[in-house]
Amino acid sequence: MILTGCETDSTFRELPLSVEDQVFSLSENTPSGSLVGCVAPENQNSLHYFLVYSAQSKAFRVDSTSGELFVEDIIQIDYEKNAQIELELLSCRNGLKINHGNLSKITIKILNEKEPYSWTSAIELGENKHAVVNSLYPATANSNPENYMISSWTVNLKPTICRTYLRFDLSEIPVSATISKATLTLKHPDDGIEDHEQSHFSGSNSFIIRKVTSDWQTNSLTWEQQPTYSITNQTILPASTEPNQNYEADVTGIVADMVGQPNTNYGFVLMLENENYYRRICFASMEHSNKNLRPVLEINYQN
Repeated sequence: MILTGCETDSTFRELPLSVEDQVFSLSENTPSGSLVGCVAPENQNSLHYFLVYSAQSKAFRVDSTSGELFVEDIIQIDYEKNAQIELELLSCRNGLKINHGNLSKITIKILNEKEPYSWTSAIELGENKHAVVNSLYPATANSNPENYMISSWTVNLKPTICRTYLRFDLSEIPVSATISKATLTLKHPDDGIEDHEQSHFSGSNSFIIRKVTSDWQTNSLTWEQQPTYSITNQTILPASTEPNQNYEADVTGIVADMVGQPNTNYGFVLMLENENYYRRICFASMEHSNKNLRPVLEINYQN
């Protein structure tokens, strides 16, 4: 009779583990709790996984049974600090029996993300410009208004329509910038003057912000000599609900055109959606005596 040897259950459990070194990619600023990947090899349900402690291991967490690797602390996941993070992974059978485990290297390559930038227009007029045109005085320029009028009313029963033009100097923003958000904040003068109140006496006073497409000068801009404008990417603001209402307008599309083609930055024109009287919108201008009420253009972008 021939006797042959066989492996015991204990011998089988002590066979070498086959957890190889692995590489993952992760974008910086990835939120905590995000899944990086799974370190567990296929058909190894009996293994348990642990990260060997290090200064960088605190940024991650591994599920001991599934082998899924998660982001734990986003502070250390910064391309400018560490373009690559090295971790040691302990894989073992039977829980924490270290003598039955092996170590493998987990490399996490951090992908650089474009840093967001924020730009806010200057509070002073500076290189910015503005003007209000009035159909009642078709040849007269109003280049330094205290308030912006976007209105259709009557004066001594004579119809008068007002539109406002304003241009911001955007030369500080790189032409190559990608505009993620542009917001124009317009504030009511809140001066108690009835003729400055937002009004929809005869109908909606919703108004439109459009991109101006030809040049104009503050000292010569009149109702008769208005520049051209485009309806592309125009922003329509809803009718007011309060007599002293402020507005925040999303002008991202228009500003993206202005930044990408700086030679065509001729500014904005603000006009009523329906210019039949009686309806009115009023805002403090770039030269208003209260600087806190002046219009502000805020742009978020990536370069």
